[in-house]
Amino acid sequence: MIASACALAIVLAFAAEPVEVDDPVARAEAHFQRGESLEKSVPADDPVRARAIMDDAHREYIAASEAFGAAYDATKRPVFLYARAQAARLGARCDLAVGYYDEFLATGPPAEAVKQAQENRKRCTASTPTPDVPPPRVKPQPAGSPPPTSDTPRRQWVRDPAGGVLVALGGVTGIIGTSLIAFATTRDGSAASAGNEDEYINRKDAARVQHRVGIAATAVGGAMLIAGFTRWGVLARRERKQRVSAGVAGSRRGGALTVSVWF
Repeated sequence: MIASACALAIVLAFAAEPVEVDDPVARAEAHFQRGESLEKSVPADDPVRARAIMDDAHREYIAASEAFGAAYDATKRPVFLYARAQAARLGARCDLAVGYYDEFLATGPPAEAVKQAQENRKRCTASTPTPDVPPPRVKPQPAGSPPPTSDTPRRQWVRDPAGGVLVALGGVTGIIGTSLIAFATTRDGSAASAGNEDEYINRKDAARVQHRVGIAATAVGGAMLIAGFTRWGVLARRERKQRVSAGVAGSRRGGALTVSVWF
């Protein structure tokens, strides 16, 4: 990188007076040069080895940044703040480099130094990765379990409570009406064996009432049966329509249309 190759040259160019090389500066230069050498040796055809070499290069740059910080603490020369920021940026620690750039700019350096520091600071903030948003967690399905489906159980129409009540009551009412008609017919036939006229009239009247009630009950029961079976028929027809499903199953070579019908 051009910035990494020129970092030490910029450090020396910004110095207003000769810099005496002490132990922190010597350590910083050594770490910085090792970082540059590692970065230049990154292979292009081996991503795993390239990542490992870059990790080592980043550690060297961070060590150089810490040494430049020690040099600044010892001399209070702003030039070492700039060098510290550059080394931190090359070490993939822009979170630290931005603060070092700000400290350097706060010292009031020359206009050219301000321009370069601002450009490198902008480059660092532009390359700062945004935090990854974890994907939503999906509950794993047990092995061998069928995929979830929205199909309702088959033959739901027979479980309809309204239809069941109509059919049940209609059947009971129809049986009662038929029984009354049968009793009325029997009683009407027994009127001929009455001992007197009053008993004959009473049997005839009772048979007539039972016959009328039986006819009414039979009619009501039949109507309820028709209503119940009609409701079941409508629900069954609607359910059959809902059970006709069509879908497209994709594959690498094309698509297949599948239609399934249940009765």
